[in-house]
Parts: sequence; structure tokens; C-alpha cells
Amino acid sequence: MGRINDTLNLLKNTTSLVARNKDILKPTWAQVKIAAFFYFLMIVSIVLLFIPNLGGVGQIGIIVMALVLMLIFPFIEVKYKAAQSWIVYQTFIGEKTDYADGIKRAKANRGDIFALGALDILLTHFSRQLKNKSNSGVGIFFRIILAGLSKIIEEGWDLIGNFLLPASIVTEKTITEAAKDLKELKNNVPGALAGVFGIDFVGNTLKSMVGGILFLGILVGFALLFFTGTWLPLVFIFLVMIAFNVAANITVEMIKVVYFTLFYVSIAMPMKMPKELRDEVTSYLNYKEPDQKTLEKKASDKTKKEDTKHHERLKPFIEKYRKQGYDDKDIKKVLTDNKWPASEVDKALKKI
Repeated sequence: MGRINDTLNLLKNTTSLVARNKDILKPTWAQVKIAAFFYFLMIVSIVLLFIPNLGGVGQIGIIVMALVLMLIFPFIEVKYKAAQSWIVYQTFIGEKTDYADGIKRAKANRGDIFALGALDILLTHFSRQLKNKSNSGVGIFFRIILAGLSKIIEEGWDLIGNFLLPASIVTEKTITEAAKDLKELKNNVPGALAGVFGIDFVGNTLKSMVGGILFLGILVGFALLFFTGTWLPLVFIFLVMIAFNVAANITVEMIKVVYFTLFYVSIAMPMKMPKELRDEVTSYLNYKEPDQKTLEKKASDKTKKEDTKHHERLKPFIEKYRKQGYDDKDIKKVLTDNKWPASEVDKALKKI
């Protein structure tokens, strides 16, 4: 139950943090403007197909814009998400920061941005290829397997990619170094799943609701085309639909960036967080009272190994915090704040 509460508090702080610093929204707005520009050029290219002597220009424009959206925009997207992650982190720990500071941090991590962008392109393409094959004429059993693999790759990369972004940008680790932090996901499995499936579910639900309204608009557009002969209402509705889907997808990704940055800090760098926030999202650190059966077993244990379980549980946290530069006094304070008995912590600090 504690880790579910951690997840709910992470979601709460995801929304409240944006209100604390409006610059968190600026990278998202920059992405929307760039995407709108590319899609505008794509639409212009499509229009040119129907203009005499300009069809060739339109074809070239469509090919170029398709390549830009598939091979270049993912890197642009990761750059702005990296800037956003840094702004979120700095705001969360109480430091002053702004949009320019986020862009500066992103530029300092070009290698990580390129690696994440390249992985996104490759894995997205591979997932789509599997999905397309699952829709082909192969056997039903094979189609189910391919569809399942496609979904596993898609959702798996969604989780790993969103986790690696703050792991590399906030700490300035390489992607290889940041990948070692993936083991931290076990500290809050509900939080990891909520970040991937929960946010997508809400986003898809909203898109479906608005999509239904836009579909009715398309029907009205066709009706006007039939009775008046004008294409303008239909074209306008299509443009609105494209704009909404692009903006909605970017907004969902923004929420994931904010959420996963807070999620990463809460499980990998909790000592960086203000105490009042740390208490809300780090139940995995909490001391658990032994039950009566355990106490009776300990009382009869003549080998004096009753502390081993606590030491083993505390060991990864103590080692991690020491590597992050914290002394034993700071570590003890965090653990005792999470209801660990001071005597247990002292024993573990001496032994580890």
C-alpha cells in the first residue's frame, strides 16, 4: 500500500510542480511550434501535388518532410525533453532555474541526447515492423506472438527511455552508466507502471473523446461538401485533427518527463529532495516492524544472525548514498526519518 501511495503522491507533485515554475512548459511549447512548422510544410507539399507543373515539387516536399519527421524530429524532441527534465529537477529540489538553463544543460549532454534519439528511432521502427507483420497473412498464433512482441518492445522502451532521460541528464552519466540505475525500478514497481500505462491511458481517453467530436465535424464537413461543393470546412477539420493529435502526443510526453524525473529522483536520489516531499514518496525506505512470529524466532536464534535481514536491506541504500557523497550522519538522519531504529542504523553503518 505504501508504494501505491508513493505513486499517487508522485502524480500529485507532477501537476503541482508545473504550477510552481511556468518555464517547465516552455520546452513543450517549443516542440509544438517546431512540429506545427514541419506539418505545415507537409500540408503545403500535398497541396502542390494538385497544382499544374508543381506536382514534382510537392512529391519532393512530402518525401523530405516525412524523412524529417521520422529521422530528425525524434532528436529535437529528446533535446527539449532533456531541457525540461533539468528544469523539473532543479525546481523540485528548490533551486532557481529557467528555460535557458534547461537548454544549456541539454546542449552539454548532446551525446546522451543522440543516443536516446537513435534508440528511439530504431526500437520504434522495429516495433512497427513487428506490428505490420502481425497484420499480414501469417497464421493466427504467429500473429499473436508478433503483436505481443511489438507491444512489449513499445511499452518496454517507453519505460526505459523515460527513466534513462533523467538518469543521464540530471546526473550527467553516460547512457551506459545510467542503465545501471534501472535496477532501482524495483523500489517502486507501481510507480513505474503508472508512468507508462496510466499516463498513456488518460491521454488516449482524452484523445478518443475529442476525436469523437472531430469525427462528427468530419461528417458535417462531408455534408457541406455534398450540398455546397466547398472543401474548406472539411480541410479545416482535418487540419484541426492533425494539430490536436500532435499537440496531445507532445503534451502526454511532457507529463511523462515531469513524472519520470520526479520518479527517478525519488528512488535514486531521495536525499536531494526536500524532507516534506521525500516523506511522501519514499515508503520503500520505511522500517517494517517484525511480526510476532519473527520476534519469537529471533529470541530462539542462538547464532545471533537476527540483524542480517536489516543489514542486507539497508546495504544498497547506504552504499548508494555514500557513493553520492553523503556522510554517515546524513544517511542515518534519512533512515531514522523513515522510522528505522537508530540502533539498527548504527549497526548497519559500522558493518557495511
